[in-house]
Amino acid sequence: MTLQNIPSVMDLISDGSAIAELDLETIGILLEDAKALSASATAVSRALQGEAEYRLKDQIQAAYLREAKDTGTVHVQAEGMAVEISRPKKVEWDQADLKVIAERIRAAGDDPAEYIETNLVVTEKRYSAWPASIQKQFEPARTVKPGNTSIKIKGIDQ
Repeated sequence: MTLQNIPSVMDLISDGSAIAELDLETIGILLEDAKALSASATAVSRALQGEAEYRLKDQIQAAYLREAKDTGTVHVQAEGMAVEISRPKKVEWDQADLKVIAERIRAAGDDPAEYIETNLVVTEKRYSAWPASIQKQFEPARTVKPGNTSIKIKGIDQ
């Protein structure tokens, strides 16, 4: 087949109705183009995110310090723009420590399943709801790390 007058992926973004008229070979070619475009867009997005984070690193750090937290959402203003920074909480649990804690709970006559899921994962929601005495037993197995930062830049009036 001679590939003439094939719409680009960008053409299809603005008018997807042409997709129904495409033959399978053209769809295959455009799928590959779309995958490459997606990978490129992801790389550019990461670079832009990194540049914004680099430029605002001192303000971001100050905002998290001011709110006494490492994760969650903070807001700063820069260059006449309102900037929202979101850093999700990523909690990891040490599996060996959780096994020891589960045995300790079982030895005390309680059911470890009340506190620990069978795959030895403790949900943050559940951990947060426990009394401090229970949380303290689990602290050695718990590591909290900040997740990837997300930045949204908006006009001040928005």
